[in-house]
Amino acid sequence: MKVFVFRVTDVCNKRCPTCCCPRKQVVLGLDPFERKLREIRDYASRHKETPTICLTGGEPFFYASTDSSMGKQNVVGLVERVVSILPATKIIIKTAGWTPHSVLDSRLKRVQATAGEDVLDVRLGFNLFQNLGSDAQERLHHMLELILPYQPTMRVESIYDQTNFDQLFEVIRSVLAAWGVPTDLNIAALIRNPNIPYRFEIPLQCAGSTAFRQNCGEMTLVLDTMPAYCGLACDSVRPFFEAEWFRPCPTIEFGPEHIMYNADLSFFHCNDSFADYAVPPFPAAYLESVESQSAFLERRFRALRRTMRSRRLRFRKRREQCIFCTSFIHSGIQA
Repeated sequence: MKVFVFRVTDVCNKRCPTCCCPRKQVVLGLDPFERKLREIRDYASRHKETPTICLTGGEPFFYASTDSSMGKQNVVGLVERVVSILPATKIIIKTAGWTPHSVLDSRLKRVQATAGEDVLDVRLGFNLFQNLGSDAQERLHHMLELILPYQPTMRVESIYDQTNFDQLFEVIRSVLAAWGVPTDLNIAALIRNPNIPYRFEIPLQCAGSTAFRQNCGEMTLVLDTMPAYCGLACDSVRPFFEAEWFRPCPTIEFGPEHIMYNADLSFFHCNDSFADYAVPPFPAAYLESVESQSAFLERRFRALRRTMRSRRLRFRKRREQCIFCTSFIHSGIQA
């Protein structure tokens, strides 16, 4: 199953020092997006696959486009096109969230109504780099209230460095206390090595408004935690943890699971957070079709596996392997 990830806009208000977004204020056009969805539909039909569509940014709920006969469109228009062209296809939306906001709240509810709970998976990226943590506690609680009524399992992805590791999990603990999680839960203490990603599945109880409490059932927070990395605009002297390599990379071992598209439809091979940002994406004009892009990446990953086996390559750190992988995949571009 392929996941097709679209960075629909570079616009964001969080100003994270670890940001990996190019910040060129580029917005994905609705018409090119629709054409690419039809390609994905045809590709999936030929290969008897069920694709997943992921919308990310920037902040996808800030998306705005006017290249449509229907006038100005937001993220709801993107979801409507996915549902129309790829019905029943899973849609993932990755957001950094917001504190109570009538426009954004309404936009999310319209997305939820358009896609339906069996299709939509809204995931929250939450950390203390966003707005320097100024609105963190209120934002996390508000997003739980908005999302959990529609999807009983919600994923929260959190990153940290040495300066905010304990503070991040104290904020999460204090918010989850309102959702029936024991106040003595110490996630920071459960992470044996801050260099290594950890996942926690935390059962929640009803909280929030009276209407919410009357309609909620079993709920689970899936908390994915991992060390932050140095993105495009970060200060390289920040006290980062450096993730150690502790298991085979599934993308290398089994082949590419993602095709990632920037707003200009340039593409890259991996969603890994340690991709080498010094290497530019493949231009949109290079291997334009989904079929050719997928075949190219499959060939390059087969060659990568052969090279690693023949040279008996071993990597001490996760970042080292990711940079080698990125450079190798891109070395396959023909002039």
